[in-house]
Amino acid sequence: MTEIKDDLENKLNDKVISAVKSFAGMVPYVGTGLGEILSYVIPNQRMDRVVKYLRAINEKVEELTDDIKNNKEKITLIETGLKSSANSTFDEKCKWIANIVIQGLTNNIEISIADNIINIVSELNYEQIIMLYYHVVYYGKHWEEKSKFTNKFKELLDFGKLLSSDRE
Repeated sequence: MTEIKDDLENKLNDKVISAVKSFAGMVPYVGTGLGEILSYVIPNQRMDRVVKYLRAINEKVEELTDDIKNNKEKITLIETGLKSSANSTFDEKCKWIANIVIQGLTNNIEISIADNIINIVSELNYEQIIMLYYHVVYYGKHWEEKSKFTNKFKELLDFGKLLSSDRE
């Protein structure tokens, strides 16, 4: 029975990989290369994360095709994001990584900085990313500006609990 289940999973995985490679191939000029990278880098990874990443960057890549095809740093940034997305442990991280890549592709941040941020984010877990985001975005802001975010992540951002000592 497990043999049949494994076979079905492998066939499904092959179909997903094929679909993602086709999707990547649609990106003008760099799509074929992305498809090959997918085959090489992510043969056994969870392809759903890669699909989310590619969907998130697709529009910007299409808009910036001429700029990207002539810029090896931007292609490398796309590849870095692709690898990090494939190795991510939760879906939101793929979207965050895609946003960082888009910022680098559109020159809102330097490519080297975007690459470094991706490497840092790829090493952090969900809670660490939320804490980092909170401190970067809301540091020094009034409570009213923070309240929506802090209410959403109340358990994580309850600093009183985090700092209290029950070791007596």
